[in-house]
Amino acid sequence: MELKYDSLESYSRRNCLLVFGVPEAQAKDEHESERAVLEIFNTNLGLSILPDQIDRAHRLGRVKSAAKPRLIIVKFCSYRTRREVFLAKKNLKGLPFRIGESLTRTRLAILNKARDVFGVQNCWTSDGKILVKDETNGDAIRHVITTMNRLEEVIKQRAGLAAHRGRKPGKPAAAKRCDGVSPAAVATRAGSSFEGGFYQNREIYLLVNFVFFSTVQSVFYYLYWFKR
Repeated sequence: MELKYDSLESYSRRNCLLVFGVPEAQAKDEHESERAVLEIFNTNLGLSILPDQIDRAHRLGRVKSAAKPRLIIVKFCSYRTRREVFLAKKNLKGLPFRIGESLTRTRLAILNKARDVFGVQNCWTSDGKILVKDETNGDAIRHVITTMNRLEEVIKQRAGLAAHRGRKPGKPAAAKRCDGVSPAAVATRAGSSFEGGFYQNREIYLLVNFVFFSTVQSVFYYLYWFKR
């Protein structure tokens, strides 16, 4: 039930993005928040987002420090517009602004733990899913994770592969606790595990051989009875 609720909540956030770094003085209310994010989208990202493409934009939480402004949550009228903005967020490199996905509490905890184990640069998000790149076995494997149990399986698998290679899993650079923002580019492909890829290729090989030999056998039978 908890997993189903998390999936539903994640789906309800699919049209939302979080914007970080906007000074409090520049966005005190909803009107100013909307104007501030539109300025970022159109000036810094090079897009052409119109006011009627945004449903709402407002601050979250209470003011704690002027040096650390509250984030702004933006709800778009369509997923297409939201995705356009999210894919362009790489253009903010070097600027004080950041854009991230609105994750549920459960998936935010998953992302934080994944970054602690695999490193910040190897973990990011896409459409509410946590993507992890693991290079323990020498090949870059991408895992798509939505539950803490799945993350634990990936961590155990990583430890097992490292043990098989006769070394301990390398500890990544110190990772900051995450607020839902991915520092890496968005990935849209889902990865598979080492074992899954191996058995999948083996099954395809056996299936091709079965079809081939069955076809050859049928041709011989046909020729034999036809000549008689």
